[in-house]
Amino acid sequence: MTTQLNSVLLLLIPPFIGSGTSLIGGFGTSPALQRVMSLRSITVSAIVVTAIAVAVVGFHRKTQQKSASQMIAEARVAAHKNDKFLMVQFGASWCPDCVELSRSLQDVITSNRLEEHFVVVDIDVGEFNRNLDVARSFGIDVTQGIPVAVFFPPPGDISQVKLGTEQILGYIKEVIARP
Repeated sequence: MTTQLNSVLLLLIPPFIGSGTSLIGGFGTSPALQRVMSLRSITVSAIVVTAIAVAVVGFHRKTQQKSASQMIAEARVAAHKNDKFLMVQFGASWCPDCVELSRSLQDVITSNRLEEHFVVVDIDVGEFNRNLDVARSFGIDVTQGIPVAVFFPPPGDISQVKLGTEQILGYIKEVIARP
């Protein structure tokens, strides 16, 4: 992205700055007027470059972010391909139970066992204002509480919904304990 911005700078700024051959030089204007016009040109160029940079960064971020539906679709494929359970977990960073669940799942022993049996997708519901349509598509009303997880067994048949850290961890332990 820096290269793109440098290219834009090289295209925009040289016509406005220079010795007597720029747009502001050679027209019989006073040196003071030339300096003012040069400062204006630099300011306009800086504004244009800033606007372009903001647009490029915004586009770059937008294209890199995947929707919750896209993440779930990709995880379904990976779970099916690797004969694993799919776990779609709905939560938020402000939720103490969600943070507790996240810490439990990051425990070294648990995380290794989890990776053996599950493909996990975390869906952020924010302040109950994000990805609610995705939750509803699984029959989940997140206003009843989070964290909540939907589990799909490897054949992808019937899903199981578990509400709260205790239920979610209990189901994971049950799956891991299976032969």
